[in-house]
Amino acid sequence: ITAAAHGSRLEDTSWVTAVVVHNPDRHPAPAQLILLPRGGDGEPVGSPRHWVEPGRSLHLADAVADLQDPGAGALLVASDRPLMVSSRTLNDQEHGSYGQFIEGVSITSSGGGGRMIQLTQNERYRTNLGLANPLPEAAVVTVDLHRAEGELLGSTDYSLPGLSSLLDVEVLADMGHDNVADAYAVVSSAISGSRWTALASVVDNASGDPVAFPTLTTHPSHRVVARNDV
Repeated sequence: ITAAAHGSRLEDTSWVTAVVVHNPDRHPAPAQLILLPRGGDGEPVGSPRHWVEPGRSLHLADAVADLQDPGAGALLVASDRPLMVSSRTLNDQEHGSYGQFIEGVSITSSGGGGRMIQLTQNERYRTNLGLANPLPEAAVVTVDLHRAEGELLGSTDYSLPGLSSLLDVEVLADMGHDNVADAYAVVSSAISGSRWTALASVVDNASGDPVAFPTLTTHPSHRVVARNDV
């Protein structure tokens, strides 16, 4: 889970991350949550081992606070069985809402690069960028930001120590762009074998409500749908 938090942040927000771990298998599955701290300054913090029964879900109402209070970073869910993982990070203040859904990404499918689209930076909205490295080896991730029309706005290389995460707050504003209605980010890495995840979060400055934009990838296979198929 690329981004999770428990504690106060900008614009009078207070964040809580609820995590659900679902076991679709026919056998009980172990699950351990590990907080990968932001900035690489702290050590990963692990939970006791949970057991999830077949066909059931484990719900953790405030997963980060269970590990570190206050705390923020990425959450690694470790298991030797197949699991489905989702999270909801919300601003629990009176003016907050249901929050943003952030899916758990499998390590085996991470690190391939992609694009995050519909990014915005202006008086009403801000865009934050989250990155996480779930492996012990260091990773370097390059993010190129463009306007929707293709104009390059800027590029940044992010160094991620092993088992760490980071959050770049108002990434477009940091590059000197305060009025961008529609932008996209191209995320890549030149280090073969590295595994990382990326997520953009567009936040309403008035309410603090976030919307998560995951990394989208293209796939070589496709199917043409004809009118008589509908």
